[in-house]
Amino acid sequence: MSSAGTIAPFVAQRSSNLDRALVAAFLENIPDKVFFKDRRSRFIAVSRSCVQNFGGATATQIIGRTDFDFYAASHARPAYEDEQQVIRTGEPILNKIEREIWTDGRVTWALTSRLPLRNYDGVIIGTFGLSKDITRHRELEMALDKAHKELVDASRLAGMAEEQTQFVGYWTGQAIAELESGRLDEATAAARQVLERFPAEKEAAAILDRIATARISQSRASTIAAAREALDQRQWNLAISTIRTILATTPDDPDAKSILADAIAALEKSAADQAKAAELLKMAVARDQGQFDQQALDWLREASSLDPENQEITSRLEKLSSYTRTLRVPGDFATPAEALANAHDRDRIVLGAATWKGPLVINAAVELQGAGFAETRVECPPESGSAI
Repeated sequence: MSSAGTIAPFVAQRSSNLDRALVAAFLENIPDKVFFKDRRSRFIAVSRSCVQNFGGATATQIIGRTDFDFYAASHARPAYEDEQQVIRTGEPILNKIEREIWTDGRVTWALTSRLPLRNYDGVIIGTFGLSKDITRHRELEMALDKAHKELVDASRLAGMAEEQTQFVGYWTGQAIAELESGRLDEATAAARQVLERFPAEKEAAAILDRIATARISQSRASTIAAAREALDQRQWNLAISTIRTILATTPDDPDAKSILADAIAALEKSAADQAKAAELLKMAVARDQGQFDQQALDWLREASSLDPENQEITSRLEKLSSYTRTLRVPGDFATPAEALANAHDRDRIVLGAATWKGPLVINAAVELQGAGFAETRVECPPESGSAI
């Protein structure tokens, strides 16, 4: 056996042992948090600083868990999405400032980098990263920002006394003028000019209260007008629902109470009219024998006047009106002229056996019948022209 065949495995084993030793030393001693995760973002190795940060005693208490076990979802979810992006694209996310919200409500800040974890074949098998705690630095930074803002505000307020007086005086005067003219939107805009810069300004706030009162009055007038219009259009339920918006806040409003009473009375009368119309329709339908019936027609006309929007009544009235009516002379009328004067389209006029004086003037689409050939005659002087 050659010496090369025995030395190579030994060298490889020593190299592997050294690699593990180096990684272990690194994870044991680095002050920043170092973590390795699988493709499902579960911890597979962590530094001692990471274990301590998570409140564990040993790494085995952390392995297999995820950020969702330690952080609120508002931080764990974005971190998970970043890691999945790294796995998909192979591109690292470096030096990202993260606001970490823990499950117990604590807030810390970290500067975090996440990179793809590959095997010896270059295949991405997860992620690894390094997270540096910058909470103290971030808190100092925010405190400085706050102090700077307070200093700027104090400086600005010190030099604004005269400017504020002029500014407030102009815009409150403008707001009052617009309010007195009934231009409430313009009045509101003027008052808000003051309050946006000086939120504690009492005069501008009082003007807004007056505007709110004026809006209520305008709204009431508009609602009253809408309810009355609904009454005029016979929309009783709409009138009732509209006026009740006023009565919900001001139950003793006299105009609203009067309109409500009128609408309810009209609604009740409408219901009674509809009930009577339905009964008349029922009676007319029972009499409908497919031929002209004046009584049924009169019932339907009355029903239509009581319930003009009832399509069934309208249709039935059109049907009965289309039936042919027979007018007999003599019998129903004494002369053909009288019968023609009372005829409607589609009527049939039957003239008895006699000689009738003409000419006859026909102003409707009627059917004119006689008693038989040579039995019924219509005569008129020659100077009158045609007999009909």
